Amino acid sequence: MDDEELRGALRRYAEPVPPGPRAGAIVVGRVARRRRRRRMAGIAAVALVVAGTAGVAAGLAGEDIAVDPADRAPRTVQLGGDWREIAESPLSPRVRAITAWTGEELVVLGGMEDGCPPDANCVAMGRPLADGAAYDPDADRWRPIAPAPQTLHDGTAVWTGSEVVVPGLEVTLAYDPVSDRWRELDAAPGGFDRGVRTDADVAFSAYQQEAGGGPTDWLLDPGSDRWTPLPRDPFGESYDRSLAWDGTRLWLVSMSVDHHGPAYDGSPSRLAVLEPGPGGIAAGTWRVVDESSPDLVYEQDAWWAGGRIVVTPGPYGGGVGRLYDPESGTWTELPDPGPTSSDPPCPLPAAGIGASWISGGGPGLVSTEEDATAQVPPCGGRTHIAVAAWAGDTLVLWGGFDEDLRPLTSGLAWTPTGR
Repeated sequence: MDDEELRGALRRYAEPVPPGPRAGAIVVGRVARRRRRRRMAGIAAVALVVAGTAGVAAGLAGEDIAVDPADRAPRTVQLGGDWREIAESPLSPRVRAITAWTGEELVVLGGMEDGCPPDANCVAMGRPLADGAAYDPDADRWRPIAPAPQTLHDGTAVWTGSEVVVPGLEVTLAYDPVSDRWRELDAAPGGFDRGVRTDADVAFSAYQQEAGGGPTDWLLDPGSDRWTPLPRDPFGESYDRSLAWDGTRLWLVSMSVDHHGPAYDGSPSRLAVLEPGPGGIAAGTWRVVDESSPDLVYEQDAWWAGGRIVVTPGPYGGGVGRLYDPESGTWTELPDPGPTSSDPPCPLPAAGIGASWISGGGPGLVSTEEDATAQVPPCGGRTHIAVAAWAGDTLVLWGGFDEDLRPLTSGLAWTPTGR
């Protein structure tokens, strides 16, 4: 298949696909993305499918970092440091697990027992799982954790400061790593793709907002077990929606239905902000900031860091990192960091936001501290990675498949050095 044929195939397979629940498990979000990604991966043979990493380290998303404007000339950084093997985990091979970073441990929850790599010519789904484990990077030690009250996979998780919360269409689950206990909360009022901590609640957002209908995004107060709807965003039917919390307001990046189909090689997006009202963010009003922001591609998520919106490159490739400065109202395009070696790049799924770097998928990283990009070094011939998460300044990978498509239960860690 030549380049033109591949482009035509990608056009045919990139139409919007509405998300939907999967019976018998907690399934919340990235369904539309997962379906499209599987189609495109089968055409382009790219092993980049992963779900459930959007909630990793979400507790850091609202923490701003003071940055000297003089340090904000966009540049590419070459990072050092080598991948190192981590302790063997007690988990069986799996895909589509849910993950969260608690500030001390990386928690891996559930997933699917699946013998098929995402780009393989097979459809075996395996069985859903309820077990999990927690990894302490300082001690390089795993521990099994209590199994969840039901199976869970393909979702998002948010660390609240005391619990890992996993919203579900049948029941919302909260895990306390100190007591190693689960508790059940009310079912989520919708399927969610991502969650971010606000002042006292967790804001959960959906990948898609349908035309008309009721609320799309919701606040959860885990202490009172109360769900509160957020105002519908002003853009009507929307796709690839992503919320970021700046400490006071929620920012939204999304694509219109007209622009979503051709977003494989870049398409205009929109930017809005939810200003809080007298009763808080749930009583707020949306304000359109930019009706035609720079072109984005599928799964380019928004984050808040360093006093600006950071849009990270996504796993599809072809998208560059961009920054929006609310004070000046301007966008900045970040340079493509390019490969670090002749070896195949690391097929990194979205690892979320860490202390110094943000990963939206693929080998490209964006700094939380300056207007800079970097590249993850090759990670040893893995063709797929089951779990990727920032543990502070350290990037932890676990599971996936090797070059011979054999499932892995080993893991790697990398602590970037140099600026």
